[in-house]
Amino acid sequence: MHCPKCKTTALRPLSEAAAPLLSGLPPHCCPDCRGVWVGLETATGLLEPRMLGDRPAATLPGRPEADRRTGLCPEGHGILLRLRFEADPIFYVEYCRNCRGVWFDAGEWQRLAELGLMTRLGEVFHGDWSRDLQAELQSSRELERLHRLFGPELVGRLKALAEELRSHPRRSAAMAFLQEEILRRKG
Repeated sequence: MHCPKCKTTALRPLSEAAAPLLSGLPPHCCPDCRGVWVGLETATGLLEPRMLGDRPAATLPGRPEADRRTGLCPEGHGILLRLRFEADPIFYVEYCRNCRGVWFDAGEWQRLAELGLMTRLGEVFHGDWSRDLQAELQSSRELERLHRLFGPELVGRLKALAEELRSHPRRSAAMAFLQEEILRRKG
């Protein structure tokens, strides 16, 4: 098996120490780019970086240039499918529909774990996840941005007010009132 990104580098088994913890295709690592090739079922079991063995290649900082291209399935099934993750910054994870192998560039496993997606990889690669999950990620990023701008207390109060107004029959009048109050108090 060769690395999908480096093309000529042979993949090596990542660690035999992790073998009892995992089922399915065991992780293989590229010694050059530190990417990891692993079966989908095995990948969903990788809940902690230590499960990747002594050299946690998939938790190293990613190389952005590696994410600019896809590669060929190390098992010989053709071009890998690329899935875009609207995280900050955007990244791609490659997947083979034939053998159900997943390629993580260095750092991507950690990013998916931080997004809480490692246990949901089956949905990501097989379901109609894109719209719902991407909307969920975007909403989460927007909430983090608002917390930085206004603080969690004000964001909480604004969300409570928005929820109350959402079902109010005169919400348009309430919005107009808020806008007038904000503009009037500004000057």
